[in-house]
Amino acid sequence: MNFKFSNMLLFLVFAGLIVLYFLSLPIAKHNRYTMYFLNLRTKQVGTEARYVLKSGNVSREVQFVQELILGAMNHDFYDYFTKGTNYTSCFVDGDTLYVSFPKSILTDVQTRMPFEKFYELFKKNIFANFSNITEVCMFLDGVQVYSE
Repeated sequence: MNFKFSNMLLFLVFAGLIVLYFLSLPIAKHNRYTMYFLNLRTKQVGTEARYVLKSGNVSREVQFVQELILGAMNHDFYDYFTKGTNYTSCFVDGDTLYVSFPKSILTDVQTRMPFEKFYELFKKNIFANFSNITEVCMFLDGVQVYSE
């Protein structure tokens, strides 16, 4: 009887440790994104993996746009915006991402690449990372950039 009791106790302790181990595994605290930037030297599109901490206050799409505005971590890639630039508004409605920038980004972007290329890469970044987004509407000072 004592042997069965000690085996049962050992089993319960071992099972409890296994349960505690699986409960203590870290739940993903970040989102992994692939960002596309234009390479300074080769003028080809390159990728950069980015891990962004999850925020309960901001949607994933808006948080991604904020991270994209910060620019590339690799110095071989063009930044899309000058440091300190921010969007005027950014939100998701249904399957459409709406983002508005000040008109001053037009001249900032065009010193690095044609605006059409920037717009194409911006959309590529959104579509590659968010399958729920099917359309991107970009505005400069409230005027839509391209309407399809």
